[in-house]
Amino acid sequence: MTDTTFNLANPDFKFVLGSQSPRRKYILEQIQVYPDVIQPADIDETPHKNEKPLPYVERMAIEKLEALIPEFQKDEHTFIITGDTIVKAGQRILGKSDTADEARDMLKFLSGRSHEVVSSVALYSPLTQKTTHKQSVSRVKMKRLSHKDIEDYITLKQWEGCAGSYQIHGYGGAFVQKVSGSYTGIMGFPVSVIRNMLLGAGYIQ
Repeated sequence: MTDTTFNLANPDFKFVLGSQSPRRKYILEQIQVYPDVIQPADIDETPHKNEKPLPYVERMAIEKLEALIPEFQKDEHTFIITGDTIVKAGQRILGKSDTADEARDMLKFLSGRSHEVVSSVALYSPLTQKTTHKQSVSRVKMKRLSHKDIEDYITLKQWEGCAGSYQIHGYGGAFVQKVSGSYTGIMGFPVSVIRNMLLGAGYIQ
């Protein structure tokens, strides 16, 4: 059981999670970081024309952070963290599906293929009034999916709100044959990267 009374940060610090993802909140709690505020940023997430996957996901994390900084910057003790995750197949960006048909097509495309999951994290430190950003790239090999695999997953609706239209920590984990890299990065927040960023920024010691 998580001890929510224990926090590695200075109690004078406040922490804003710029995401409504319960997975990202859970991952922060693994390193004893408990957000005081959860507030997703409202930005346009449309890729630019011919934008490559890695620059895109980095831009998304940074723009989310920049959208939140003006609101919280006046508090000299508030840290802000944001993130973005995509599935990368070659130079193709696979983001979130809006419909079941889009999710079905995406799962068919990923079936039997290897792909990369890229998570980008951006952090604002009030101590330096600067931002830092890091990326985590993990490789995933998905098994060949049957028609029933895909239709069952569509019915479960675990594709909703997920890059690549699957969750590795949910039923979608049964579709994964091999992982190389950060498991939590595939979930959306690379915990080792984040802990090092928070150490470097002075939030935790």
